[in-house]
Amino acid sequence: MQAEALANHTFSDQKKYVFIKSRTFSSMSALAASYFKPLGLLVKLVGWDLEVAKNSAKLKQHEFILQTTKKDKKEQKSTPTSDGLISRTGSLAYKLLKEKKEWDNKMTCGVTEMHNEQLNMTTIENLATHVNKCFEKIIVENKDQLMYALVM
Repeated sequence: MQAEALANHTFSDQKKYVFIKSRTFSSMSALAASYFKPLGLLVKLVGWDLEVAKNSAKLKQHEFILQTTKKDKKEQKSTPTSDGLISRTGSLAYKLLKEKKEWDNKMTCGVTEMHNEQLNMTTIENLATHVNKCFEKIIVENKDQLMYALVM
């Protein structure tokens, strides 16, 4: 898993990074518990808990978290929902949004696609726009490192 691998990675100060997590869980135990509570405890006890949210919170680099959403007509906003495999409460996006913390380096992006569906062109174009804005911010902050921002 990306989050586990990045927890042990040494990042170069000479490079800029952007990570994308698409429709993933906050932790294996939270995902298991969202279906059957005792199963979440079992996952922890046997040492199978991958803690994506914990590792994501420690990650200082820019990160985009994609999650299937539904439109709340009453509040006129999108909220995370089940993507057909990962439950709403088990998703990384739900966990990060629930913390109500301002994340300078994280952005949750709602998508219409279910878990195993390919991202459509509109979703890809929207994501590309956000990633480009992230690189523009990097370019403004670090004009001498322009080439790193242009290599994707």
